[in-house]
Amino acid sequence: AIVVASQLYDWQPTVMDMIQKHQAGELGATAYKLTLDNGGLVMDYQDGLSADAVAAAEKANAGVAGGSIDAFSAATVVAEESAGEEMAEEGDAMSVDIEPIRIAVVMPSATTDLAWSQSIYDALLIIQEEAGGEDVVEIAFTEGMFNVTDAAAALRDYAADDYNLIIAHGTQYGSSLFEIAPDFPDTSFAYG
Repeated sequence: AIVVASQLYDWQPTVMDMIQKHQAGELGATAYKLTLDNGGLVMDYQDGLSADAVAAAEKANAGVAGGSIDAFSAATVVAEESAGEEMAEEGDAMSVDIEPIRIAVVMPSATTDLAWSQSIYDALLIIQEEAGGEDVVEIAFTEGMFNVTDAAAALRDYAADDYNLIIAHGTQYGSSLFEIAPDFPDTSFAYG
């Protein structure tokens, strides 16, 4: 089998928004949706694809992101995109100007799973690097948390250790946060 393209999660914009809201005193009540339009979903193409194939795929991505292509309908009519529209290039550096913050993440699988857990962990590492290193963004993580009770204990421990932003990287952990968060009103919690 040959994989021509893969859809990847890019958590950087979402995590940066969480950091900025925490530092502005906004400690919750935001729901995030990762999409092609907001950069939360990105496409990665196989090396060696022709430039024409990649350009056609990028045009389709722009159509899905812009709403002219309904990705869930087999009978979609593609509307032409405006000629002047530009897309962000993969790998564009983000401007990261934040105060020091401590971030902890609890995840169901390994930071090397090439999927869900690695996507958030890699985003945190990039943010850390672009913000100036460990002195600005301190990262702690617990991986392999399949047992929700154990995950809840790890989440509570991070809150007790004064982490500013705690990410429960799995919907299975959500109900635990509703029990833990009231005990730590100055901590931002996120799950999904």
